[in-house]
Amino acid sequence: MRKHIRVYRVASLPDVDEGAFESFVTEQVLPAVNMNPTRGGQLTSTSLLKEAGAERRDCYLWIVEWEGTSAQWVDLKLEEAVKKLDSVGLRVAEMYFTPLG
Repeated sequence: MRKHIRVYRVASLPDVDEGAFESFVTEQVLPAVNMNPTRGGQLTSTSLLKEAGAERRDCYLWIVEWEGTSAQWVDLKLEEAVKKLDSVGLRVAEMYFTPLG
């Protein structure tokens, strides 16, 4: 199966404490991702990254990696996690990548 990577640039909402945002995402959002395999493929990892030394509130990347045929089923796998994320943060940008080679 082909490997894919989806990257969300996210920011905490202005009224949400940065530490609380980070804790909520790592303890509630990431574990809510449905990692069970399907015929369409399997999510292989999900993680939250913060730009080193960043002082801005929008310097987070949510990385989702999967192997499979298309990206459509990934939306269903992430549905619960995205709802939780939307309660404390903003999805500023979304990008898809497929490794070369």
